[in-house]
Amino acid sequence: YMPNTRAVVDLPTFRSNIANIRSQLHARTKICLAVKADAYGHGALRISAEAVHSGVEWLAVATAEEALELRTGRINAPIMLLGRAPDDDAAELVEQEISCVIGDIDHLETILLAAKRVDKPARLHLEIDTGMGRTGCRPEQTPAIAEYIADEQHVELEGVFTHFADAEGDARFTRNQIERFEAALKCFGRGNRPIIHASNSAGVFNIGDAQYDMVRPGISAYGYAPSGSRAPVMPSMELISK
Repeated sequence: YMPNTRAVVDLPTFRSNIANIRSQLHARTKICLAVKADAYGHGALRISAEAVHSGVEWLAVATAEEALELRTGRINAPIMLLGRAPDDDAAELVEQEISCVIGDIDHLETILLAAKRVDKPARLHLEIDTGMGRTGCRPEQTPAIAEYIADEQHVELEGVFTHFADAEGDARFTRNQIERFEAALKCFGRGNRPIIHASNSAGVFNIGDAQYDMVRPGISAYGYAPSGSRAPVMPSMELISK
């Protein structure tokens, strides 16, 4: 504990970073800002409010607690829970219109039961594992999960996405991920297609053709350029101490 030390967040710099991210995007591409871990230590509630005021369309968090904290703080923008929704919190997440990520039938069924309990449709984003090897379904499982969702009235497939494992470095591996992702997307028709998203901060600045409908920048919004890029962003926090 350092009583003479404080962190100061410069909101104009943060707004400028958001504008510079936006300048990289097509007009139709939305921004889903990662505000997990208290917005990378910058203050999730204040940053989320500032982001929405600056035109950011979506927010992304890692835990149910983070998502519900934003709703309690009167953040009404669409919020996506990237981490697995705990069974005990599923009903409240559905009630609060938090979009939940699913990557397997078991978790889908948990969210479905919660949606039926509160009699409200759950908004789902299907994660496809194209090479990150962490979470998500295999590309070949996509059609079956999508069909399962389409047959249920209490769940809505709002989005489909993947994570890039090394968009800062291995261009060939990232290109293979994009190819696997786009092959999996073929099971969705052009009409009433879900929101498609893939790019993180490195994807925004290093991969021009993977913007799809939405991007998910994180660290670049707070002023740190991805490796291998010349992103025009500046740190929005400084530590002042004696």
